[in-house]
Amino acid sequence: MKTKFIKQATAAALSISLCMSAFAATTSKATDSAPKANEIEWLDFSDYDKTQVTSSSGQLLSFTTIDGLILSFRLKQSNPLNPDFGTSTSPNFSTNASFGRTGYKGISGSPLIYGYNNGTLEFSDIQLSDSAGNRYAFEWITADAETTARSRTHQERQLFTTNGGNWTEIANLTRVDGSANVGILDLSTPELARIYKDVFNNEGGAYILGTQTPSRIFIDYGSDSEAIASRQAIAFGLITSKTVISHIAPAAVPANNPLAILILASAMVIGTLSVQRKRKARKF
Repeated sequence: MKTKFIKQATAAALSISLCMSAFAATTSKATDSAPKANEIEWLDFSDYDKTQVTSSSGQLLSFTTIDGLILSFRLKQSNPLNPDFGTSTSPNFSTNASFGRTGYKGISGSPLIYGYNNGTLEFSDIQLSDSAGNRYAFEWITADAETTARSRTHQERQLFTTNGGNWTEIANLTRVDGSANVGILDLSTPELARIYKDVFNNEGGAYILGTQTPSRIFIDYGSDSEAIASRQAIAFGLITSKTVISHIAPAAVPANNPLAILILASAMVIGTLSVQRKRKARKF
């Protein structure tokens, strides 16, 4: 009996995982020769929902990678002082933004999330798994997709915090006019990356960063002046790996009665099933 119910639970888990895959958004690669352009899969946030991402629970999103794995996470966005935020195609509105213009061209869908003035983005419960629930290592990619400017009235910033591997620089894109990036990337604190400018110049280039297998990413973006409309846009992607970091096996059935069958899908417990064991009549 135990074997039967374990098989049923495993089948249910696989079915649910496959359903998640069927409704997942997709990824795409850039078409140019920027650093790791042939490896990075950029996320298409076409399923982004403004009401859900600003709710207390956030929005659960999933993406099918090119090789069929599923990236999933919960996304929350806070942009309290300006309601103009959402997603964008690449390159974005600003004609001087480097991402998508001097590097990482041809990305399809809506790989950018943007906001005005001060706001935050939180990605939690990040995981990459296959249809059987096995979890894989990956590199999370984030890119400054705006100009991150500084003028005599304000300074813009992007702060990235990870609980994964230390941030590393993937690429440093030139400005649209071909000159060097005048922005600053501060990696002095391993889990925190800061992008900003300390010179009076309206436009920077773009930094692309990576961190290994995080489960949480927190981003603080904005300007030191609320009076200035400061738009920030950030692109997100990943580099997949064939390294399995955990296997999802059928859950052990507790010995006590009633039986509790744990149904797992994508490494998450999604429900329980209690089964009453029939008692045989005793003969006296």
